[in-house]
Parts: sequence; structure tokens; C-alpha cells
Amino acid sequence: MDLSNYTKKRTYEPNGGGDSKRSRKKRKGDKGDKADGASSQVPFDNTRSDVELKRENNYKPSLKDVQDLITWCLADGINPKWIFVRNKLLAHHIIVVVCNSLDGHSVETKRSLLPSLADIFGKNRCCIMRPPILRDRDECCVYRDLFICRMPKSKDASAKPKLAAVSTTVTSTVSSGHATTADTTSHTETVTDIKITTTEKPAEKSSFPPLSHYVLTAEELISHGYPIRYENGHVPSGYRWTGESTTAETSNATVANMESEPVEAGEIAESAESVPTESEDCSIVALDCEMCYTAAGLELTRVTVVDHTHTVLLDMLVKPSNPIIDYNTRFSGITADMMQDVTTSLTDAQNKLLKIINKDSIVVGHSLDNDLIALKIIHERVVDTTHLYPHPKGLPYKSALRVLANRFLNKQIQGEATGHNPVEDAVTAMELAQLKVLRGPTFGIKSETCEHLSNIMQRHYRSFSLIDRKPLLRRWVSGNMGAFSGDSDQEVLDKAIKESVRNPNLLVVHFRDLQEYYEGCEDPCVTDGSKVDSIFSNMDRSIRQLYDACQANTVFVVLSGHGNAASFTRLRMAKAAAAETKASWGEREQQALLEAEGSFTTPLGFFTVKH
Repeated sequence: MDLSNYTKKRTYEPNGGGDSKRSRKKRKGDKGDKADGASSQVPFDNTRSDVELKRENNYKPSLKDVQDLITWCLADGINPKWIFVRNKLLAHHIIVVVCNSLDGHSVETKRSLLPSLADIFGKNRCCIMRPPILRDRDECCVYRDLFICRMPKSKDASAKPKLAAVSTTVTSTVSSGHATTADTTSHTETVTDIKITTTEKPAEKSSFPPLSHYVLTAEELISHGYPIRYENGHVPSGYRWTGESTTAETSNATVANMESEPVEAGEIAESAESVPTESEDCSIVALDCEMCYTAAGLELTRVTVVDHTHTVLLDMLVKPSNPIIDYNTRFSGITADMMQDVTTSLTDAQNKLLKIINKDSIVVGHSLDNDLIALKIIHERVVDTTHLYPHPKGLPYKSALRVLANRFLNKQIQGEATGHNPVEDAVTAMELAQLKVLRGPTFGIKSETCEHLSNIMQRHYRSFSLIDRKPLLRRWVSGNMGAFSGDSDQEVLDKAIKESVRNPNLLVVHFRDLQEYYEGCEDPCVTDGSKVDSIFSNMDRSIRQLYDACQANTVFVVLSGHGNAASFTRLRMAKAAAAETKASWGEREQQALLEAEGSFTTPLGFFTVKH
């Protein structure tokens, strides 16, 4: 049937069906007509679905727009303005293939290696998309924008919570380092910069749980990416476990404040007396580390530990095992002059730390997974402030420490151009933990304004599967999602084809061989052409096989994500390091950076329906 006249008469308006409000009102009382939403979804050919890109004003869709397409077809999402879904009632299966590092430049230059893309999608089903924002080198930014859905705000949403007076009885550590017990009907207790006024007569014991209540569980340690022991109790190669130390030398020793006296290499405050804690075998400390970029990536350059009275127990500079290429001064506060005479090794820092904490100690910190990985230490009793005060949008979003300090402690930190102060950061983390114990489990938790896409799929009785590498599955699988891991693109393809037979409503497949190759290149300016061509050919063949395996009326989407972000990020870091160290930066490196930037800024999206 010829649909040319039909498509010409229909105007693609934001209401989704192509029918104007006036025409809908006119038909509203007609006998036998369906509801508005259904009437706009009845084409002449009701046996097949299709998609058509709207190229109005050269609009570049984002990954959030792709999320809208998914929720429009499978749930109750809004109609995307950038694409028209014909007969969407039949489009109840979607396959999304993510091919990171596949970009506009690569598709143009490797055209002969990608025949399936041209055959499946043709000329008019491809568009340049807006690149996602890379936050903190987040390789999962594609999933972040695809899976995290913003919930509509209610009109009577409560105002921003403010720190207010509470009526409770507390016994806690104050800024002077002494414990005080309330014994009057009206008194003021100070926790650093916060004043909390109690107005009721104190009880004998606080009803809120102790700090140990907030220790992360084994499942939470895994989901947050913390280093852990194997199931047989063995420690991964290169790591040490805090269970190695039999005693913890915690103290209230007075040490010179880092803000007034510069740190010396290997300086440490020795133990003097035990700290009052929740039990005789348990100590409570806060930990913060600073890292610099070396040839091997991020490596430890400074470690700081404070106790619950905010006394510094350990503050030392550490010499990385590899040459430093970027001191990351803006964030780490580390400079070349500070590291000039440092000889303390990572092993020395581990030995000092294991004299302070043991396996029963509670270690407090902000995003401690990064610190423990840099220290190559495994510790299983962790209180993470990002977990105590979760981001309103939910994971993987995390509030910055300076944001939490400003919001809950009324203090400004990390504002200096010289970089972060690890003593200040560790003390702030301890104060946030103490405030949580003081105010209770619900303090600092706002109602979520975002939710995982899997929750939406589950509410609408839609099945959802993800096939990727194990680390990414651990981070992003939620709810009733099906999760299947593969260590290579071929394994991912095999499992994707098997899963397509089961025909889930939403199947997301991630091919990462090309990205992993770029990440593994020693010199981002030099690549093996034959190896790259082979990966492109395999990727194209995988896309064809998966397309052939899916059922009719399946919406088939291929996304390049963020292009070649690996090379772009490494070259940009290298240029910044060369500028700081006054090293040479030649035309070859600059040309490679421009090409990588062009790749990063031209991600592509391909959209079609299997017929």
C-alpha cells in the first residue's frame, strides 16, 4: 500500500500521533472512536512499525532523547520530538547496541569495512548526536544517561531542607576534642561549626543507632567498586588486608596542624593513648588520600588519617613507583617541590596505616573505594559519606564533599587554588559521620527525583536485559534486570543472540573491543592499522548477526556513545602535563589530539525497525 499521501497529510507534532488538538476535540464525541492516544496510533498498514528521523533545525539528539524513545515505546514516557514512531503499538521490543569509539570520522574512513551499517540503516536513518558529558573519567557515561530517568516533580514538593534545631539528647565529641554529657533542660552542643540546640530534658541514652549501623555490607562494597578478598579469603595480588595487623595503635596524640605547618616526607604522629570507641576492639578513624597521574595511571602521593577527635594520626607524602606525568595540583594540592625529596614508598605507607587500623576498625571517608584502591588496602568495615548522604538523583550520582560540607556543616572547603587539603577533607568526613549518628538514619536523605530505567520497565511489566563486562554489570544492574557477562565482543554477541530468542522488551548490548584497544595503546598517537580494521570488521559482522536474529517489528538502535574518549582524554592529560613540566609538545601530538577531539565530539546514532 502506498503511504505517501498518508505521510504527507500527517503533521509530526509534539503530541506524538501527528493529530492536532483541534482535530482530536472534533472527534472526541464521535461514536466508535478510540481514545486520543490510541486514535493517533492507527496507520493504514497496521502490520508493521517503523521510525523516521525528523531533521528539523538540524537537531542533534542526546542519549536522554534515546531514553525518551525507549520509555515512549515501552512505558508511559513523553513522545520524542526528534523521531516519529509509526504504529508504536507494535514496537514493543527494542535492542540498543552500544559501540563506544565508533564515530563519524571512523564510519566515513572505514566505510568499506562497515557494509552492514549501510545495508541495515541506509542513508536517512543515521544522525550525529550530542556527546555525553564525561564526569570524573566515567566510562559508563552512556549508561548514566540511558538508565537514570528523571522523575516528574510534584507541584507540592517540599522546599530545600535546612539545618534546624532538634529535640534530642546526645553525647558526642565536640570541636575541642572532649566528650560532654548534657544535664540541663536547655543547652547547646557544638559539633565543629554547627550548633544544635536541644530543648527537651535529656534521656539516659540516644535512640539513634551507633556508627557501626552505617558500615557498608559485603554486597554494597561490591556494588560500589571496593577492593575485596576472594571467596576463599585470599587477597588479590598487590593488595594487603587490614586483618594482617593484630593491634590498632589509635591515639589522641596532638600533632601540628597541616594548615599551619607544611607536611614533611614520612611524617607521622605516633600513638599515645587509646581512643574511646564503640567497643574495646574497635577504633574509628577517617581517611583521605591524594593521587597524581603517572605513566601507570592514578597513584598514591599522600595519605592522611585522623581520629574521632579530629587529631591527625598520620599525614605523609608517598613517592609513586612510576614517574609522575601530571601532579593534578588543582585537586591533589601536590606540587613538584613537595615531592622532590620524598622517598617513602607505598609499602612504607601501608605499614604505617596497618599500625593504626586493623580489621575491626571503622574507617570513614568520602568515596573511600578510590582511596583504598590507591593504597592497595582491603578493609571491610567502611562508612562512606556518599552512602550516608546519597545524591537526590540516586546512583551513580554522588554529591561532592564540598557540597555536603556546605549543606550540612555550613562550612566551605576545597576553595583554594592550591588544591585540596587532605586533613581538612578527612576531618570533614568524620564530622559528617558524627552528624549522621547525632541526627539519625533519615537525616540528609532527600526524596529521590530520579529512578533507574529498570524500575520503569518493571512497573509496566516489561523485561530488560543487559549484556556487558562484569565490572559494568555490577555497577548498573538493578531490580529485575537480566545480566549476562562476556569478556570479549564475541562472547557478548553469542549471549545477545541467545537472549534475543527469549525476546526481552529491552535488550542493551555493549561491544567494547575497540574502546579497550584504544585504552590499552601505550602511545595514543600510534595505532596498529590492521588491528583496528579487524575490530571494525568484527563489529560490523556482530551488528549484522544480531539484527538478523531479532524478531520483526523490533526497534534496532546502534549508538557510538562518546566516540574515542580514551585517546582524547589521555592526549588532553598529556598536553596539560607537558605545559606544566615545560616538556615538548610537537605537531604530531597536536594533530593526534585534534583527531581524537573530532572523534569524541561526533558520536552517531542509527535507528531502524526490523521488517
